[in-house]
Amino acid sequence: MTTVPVTGSEPPPPPGTGRVPRRVVVAATPLHGHVTPLLTVAADLVARGHHVTVLTGARFADRATAIGARFVPLPAEADYDDRAMAAGFPGFAELRPGLAMDAFYLRRVFTDAAPGQWRGLRALLDRHRADAVVADMLFLGALPLVLGAGAPGPRPRLIALGVLPPMALSADAPPYGSGRPPARGPRAHRTHRAQGALVRSRLAAAQAHAERVFAGLGAPLPGFLYDLTVTAPDVYFQLTVPEFEYPRGDLPASFRFAGPLPPATVAGFAPPDWWPRLAEGRPVVVVTQGTLANADLTDLVVPTLRGLAGRRPLVIAATGRPEGPAEVRRALGGLPENAVVAAYVPFDRLLPHAAALVTNGGYGGTHAALAHGVPLVVAGATEDKPEVAARVAWSGAGLDLRTARPGARALRHAVERVLTDGRHRRAARRLRDAARRHDPHLAIAEALEDSPDTS
Repeated sequence: MTTVPVTGSEPPPPPGTGRVPRRVVVAATPLHGHVTPLLTVAADLVARGHHVTVLTGARFADRATAIGARFVPLPAEADYDDRAMAAGFPGFAELRPGLAMDAFYLRRVFTDAAPGQWRGLRALLDRHRADAVVADMLFLGALPLVLGAGAPGPRPRLIALGVLPPMALSADAPPYGSGRPPARGPRAHRTHRAQGALVRSRLAAAQAHAERVFAGLGAPLPGFLYDLTVTAPDVYFQLTVPEFEYPRGDLPASFRFAGPLPPATVAGFAPPDWWPRLAEGRPVVVVTQGTLANADLTDLVVPTLRGLAGRRPLVIAATGRPEGPAEVRRALGGLPENAVVAAYVPFDRLLPHAAALVTNGGYGGTHAALAHGVPLVVAGATEDKPEVAARVAWSGAGLDLRTARPGARALRHAVERVLTDGRHRRAARRLRDAARRHDPHLAIAEALEDSPDTS
C-alpha cells in the first residue's frame, strides 16, 4: 500500500446537529482558481460536522489545515506551481491564445496529471474510507471512480464543481473556448453543431492522448473529454446562476446550478493607510489580472492606470503579487494622483466600495464582483477568460473588449461607458439578486448527505 502523508485530524460533528457525519475527500487541481473555491466548500463541510480530507498541491497545506480539514498532498508528478507555469511546462511561454492553448492545457496540464491524481486519490481511499469525493471539474484523476476503475463494492459518490463555464458541447450554445455568444435564428443549432465539430477536430490529438491515458488506468473514456467533465460525475454543480449561463436543453439531469460561492471573508484585516481614500466621494474602479495570468502587468493593470490618469475615478490596482506594486510604478514612472497600487486587497472588503471592476475575467473574481452588483470591463484571452467575458457581455453586466492587451484609450472609454450607462449596473444587480436566491453550500451539503453511507 502506498503511504499517504496526512496533516491534521478529523473534527467531531457539532453536538445536536442530527446529521450523520460523512467522510469526504475534497480534491482540487493545484491552480489557485480551482483550489480557492474547493477550500471554501471544504470549510463549510467541516463546519457542518463532516470529516474532510483535502487532496491538492503541497503549497496549499497550511490553508487546508487552517479550516480544520486533514491534508494530503498530491503525488509529485501531479503537483505543480501555477505561479511558475513556464517552469513546470516547457513550451507554455510560447503559447498563444486559442485552440492550440486549449489543447496544451487539456493534454499537458490536465490529462497528464490524471494518473498521479488517481494514484493519490486511490491510495487515500484505500486508507481512509470516503462516502463522497468533491472535486473541481478538471481534476480528471477522479473520473476513474465513475468509469469502473475502482475497487469492487460501494464507491464514493463523485460530486464535481464547475469552477469554469461548462465545457460540454451543446446544440444550444457555442463550444467552450470560442468566446462567442449563442447564435440566433433558425440555423442556430446547426451553427453550434458545426462549431462543436470543429473543436472536436482541432482537439482530436489531445482526445486520442486522453483515451490512451485513461485506458492505461483501466477507465476507458466513453466519449469526448469535454463532455465527460459534465456528464460523468454523479452530480455536477455549476457555481453560477442560470441568468449568467447560456440556456441549454441538452444538459444531463445530474447538472444543477448551485449559485456562486460567497466571496471569501478575510479575518483580521487591517485597513492600509490609503483606505480612507475610498470615502472621497469619487467612483472607485478596481483593476486586477487575477492570480494566474498576471505575470505581465502591462497587459491590463498598467494601461488601465494610464488611461484613467487624471480622470475622476479613484483607481485601485490589485496586482496579486508581492512585487507587483514596484513593477507597476516602474512601468508608469510613478503613480497618477488618482491611483493606488497594492499587492493583495481582500475583495470582500474592497468590492462593496467599487463602481466598476476591470478584470481579465477569472470565473471567481467575476462572480465576486457580481455578488456586489458591480459591473465589469473584461479583457482576457487565456484559459476560461474569453468564455467569462462573453457571458458578461451576453448578460449585460459589462463589456467584453475581446483582447488581453487593450490600449489605454479603449480602457478609458469602456470604463466611462460602464460608469455612465445604467444598463450595465442594473444587469449586474439583477445577477446579484439572482445569486442571493441560491445557497451553494447547502446544495452541495445536501448532495453529500444524500449519498449512501459506505461504512
